[in-house]
Parts: sequence; C-alpha cells; structure tokens
Amino acid sequence: GPTPFVFLEAEINATKEKIWNAITKTAYAKELGKRYSQEAFFSSEWMASSRVELNYTSENENANGMVMLLFGNIYLQIDSKNNENQSVEKILIMDNEDGKSATIQMVFGPFSEDIENEQLKWETWLEEVKQQLNN
Repeated sequence: GPTPFVFLEAEINATKEKIWNAITKTAYAKELGKRYSQEAFFSSEWMASSRVELNYTSENENANGMVMLLFGNIYLQIDSKNNENQSVEKILIMDNEDGKSATIQMVFGPFSEDIENEQLKWETWLEEVKQQLNN
C-alpha cells in the first residue's frame, strides 16, 4: 500500500528567515510553544544562533526534538511516542541560490489511518504559511 507518511515540498518566494517568521504565526507553532514551554522561541524572529531543545513528557506521551541551523538551513525535528505509536515531524527550510526564495520540505508520520485527511491538514497548513507571508 501507499507509504503512511505525508511528504510536502514547496518553493516560496521569501528567505528562510521570513518563512520561519510566517510559521511562528500559525496555530501549529503556537501549539508547539505551549506543549514544549517554548512560547518565546516559537513567537520570535529567527536568529542564526538559535537552537532550542524540545522535551515533553506526560502520562501518555514522550517527545523530544530540536530546532536549529543545520548547514545554514533551518531544521525542525520532533520525535514522539504516544502509547506505543511513534511519529516524527521534520521541516527543513533552505535558501535557494538566488537568495530571495527558499524551498521548504516537510515529512510527517507515520499515520496508520486517515492519511488523506493528514495530507489535507498539512497542505492547508502550508497554505496558511504562504498567506502569512502575503500579509
């Protein structure tokens, strides 16, 4: 059957820092900020020295990850285990050679069911990021 991961890639007419700043205005980033007690980080502009560790433990979930500069690119990865289900969220934002646009690549999953809804949810989120850039 089809792979249970959502893969998205888009070229956006903005720098990686502007894309990050647009991401911080989404509900997804606000939720990450609350969940990992990193509201200040997820609502601030990107700085080259930024690196934040994400650690969260509750009765049902154990998650950890990071947001950092990786070879000059902005990289977010979160690995979580909820009961016995493991999942990963990865976002990579890379400036293109022109210096005015960037490519964003995302992987989310695995999703054992309802992959179509998850795909639609993340595509909608990507549109939200693009809308933030137009504001």
